[in-house]
Amino acid sequence: MRRTVFIFALLVASCSPRIRQEQMRMAPSQLLSRSSDVFRTEPGRPIKAVRSIFLNAKNLNVHYLDGQSEIVPRNEVWGYSDKKGRIYRLYKRAQYEVVNVGDVITYEQQSTQNTLVGSQTTVTNVIETFYSKTLDSKIFSSRKKALQDLAGL
Repeated sequence: MRRTVFIFALLVASCSPRIRQEQMRMAPSQLLSRSSDVFRTEPGRPIKAVRSIFLNAKNLNVHYLDGQSEIVPRNEVWGYSDKKGRIYRLYKRAQYEVVNVGDVITYEQQSTQNTLVGSQTTVTNVIETFYSKTLDSKIFSSRKKALQDLAGL
C-alpha cells in the first residue's frame, strides 16, 4: 500500500507543471541604444540581424528588415530584441538574455560544453545565470556580488 501511494505521489509530482519565471519581453526585432529602451512602448525600426564585424570588434553591422544595413559603434548599442521579443544585453563582447527585472536584474546565457570521455566527445547545452544591480551595471555570476555592487547605484 505504501509503495502504491509513493508511486502515485511521484507520478503526480512529475506530471505537475514546472514553475519558471516569465521571461521579459518587448516588441520584436528592435535595436536598443540604452537600457531605458527596454521599457519603450512604441516600436522602432525593425532589425533583421546584429552581427559583430570580426576584425573590428568596436563596430556592429546592423541589418534592417527593409534590406538596408549600417555599421554602428558597439558602445552606442546597449542590446536588442529578437524576433520572439526576448531582450539581449551586449556586455563585454558577449550577449546575455534579460530574464527578470527586479531588485536584481537576472540574465541567462546559453553555451555549449564539450566533454571528452575516452574516444567519445559529448556536447552539452549549458544555461548559466548572471546578475547585475541595474540594467547598466557590471554583470556578476553571483547574486550576492551584484547586490553588493556599489558602482551600480
